[in-house]
Amino acid sequence: DREAITTGLYRGYPSPTANILNFTSPFMKDMPVAHDPKRAAALATEALAGKRMKILMIVPSYGIDRYPYKAQAEFIQAALIPLGLDAEIRILDAAAYRRAQSAGEYDLALATQGLPNSDPLTLLTNYMHSRGASNALYSLGYSNPRADQLLQEASAAADIGKRRKIYDDLQDLAVQDVLTIPLFNDANLVAYNKQIAGYRATAYGATLPEVHWAQ
Repeated sequence: DREAITTGLYRGYPSPTANILNFTSPFMKDMPVAHDPKRAAALATEALAGKRMKILMIVPSYGIDRYPYKAQAEFIQAALIPLGLDAEIRILDAAAYRRAQSAGEYDLALATQGLPNSDPLTLLTNYMHSRGASNALYSLGYSNPRADQLLQEASAAADIGKRRKIYDDLQDLAVQDVLTIPLFNDANLVAYNKQIAGYRATAYGATLPEVHWAQ
């Protein structure tokens, strides 16, 4: 329930999403955000054959300081119990967290990901190519020949319309195959003094060169 996470833990500032890209990319495609507990229960019953399973959720300690990661992990932990999944939450320092990811010693891992505000080819390749850097580093184990083919086509496509169609297909694949589980698009809150003018927050940074004392 992404809506419950963003409302209950982040005061409604972030926007729930199921997409690997967000609004900062001109190639973002609107994707429906679904919450279907009955469907989830049916899938879990089919996969677990009515049995319970213990799983490991790793959480980086730096996220505890920056975000309500512990509460978020506990929310997900509680949501998994009716599905037959008993998640152990393990908070790790940065080095141990990276080692666990690299070795694939986890079932779920909470993380943040910066997103491109232009062409998303690098990010999509990192996560979706069978030999992508993030795919390997985080032990995602994702491999889809169709994704590899589309990424190769995107790297050679100079036409923006063709590139957009390829990226649409890749975003559809990312949601269909669930290589990661995007939860929400983060929101950065900015405060400034009324005595200055020309200040405007942007997706990446601010208009500092335009800042001046207000008259």
